[in-house]
Amino acid sequence: MLVPSRSSTRYCWIATASLGCVLIPSATGAGPVGVGFRVGAPLRPVLEGSEPWYRPVRHPAAWGASLEIRFSDRWALEANAIYRKLSYELLAEVVGAARPKVRTSRWEFPVLVKHRWGGFPLAPYLSAGLAWNRTRDPTVNAASLDSSQLPPLEFRHARAWGPAAAAGIELPLLVIRLGVEVRYTHWGERNFGTRGSPLRSTLDQLELLLGLTF
Repeated sequence: MLVPSRSSTRYCWIATASLGCVLIPSATGAGPVGVGFRVGAPLRPVLEGSEPWYRPVRHPAAWGASLEIRFSDRWALEANAIYRKLSYELLAEVVGAARPKVRTSRWEFPVLVKHRWGGFPLAPYLSAGLAWNRTRDPTVNAASLDSSQLPPLEFRHARAWGPAAAAGIELPLLVIRLGVEVRYTHWGERNFGTRGSPLRSTLDQLELLLGLTF
């Protein structure tokens, strides 16, 4: 089971507070504000690679914080800060006998307008909006690659943005809401590689998200 590190958990709390400072003032008189957590699993690979050059490492989960401003029982604005690990191996045909691993991480910041239907016990919803990401410079855990090779050539764009949409269902339980959704994001740029590269990040991201909102 993948457990968030102390540093990534601290960043989630910082991101939640930052989102609140930006969005809560605009919600004066507009209804209650909810905060919570999101845990996600990719439904398709975030990184795609072709042997014998690269081998992406699969990370089974991403996690982060959420902030929701409820304008009414049906309409809300949701913002997330999602932390995701990315890594891949350089195979023997590229760097000789060693197999160094390249590691990085990506923060994703979707802001979505949400519309709910129904009520107790289940409330289906649709949401749509925009998402941004920020990928930190990769690091390599091998002495066979010197600093002049960093960041690696396959790392192309530290930032990207694009439209996002989701469909899900919520279960209200007293003061909390349990939710599950499928979210699609189309990134306008690849953080890694190009369309025909042996290593590339996907433009069409599809994931399953579980949420707990207070």
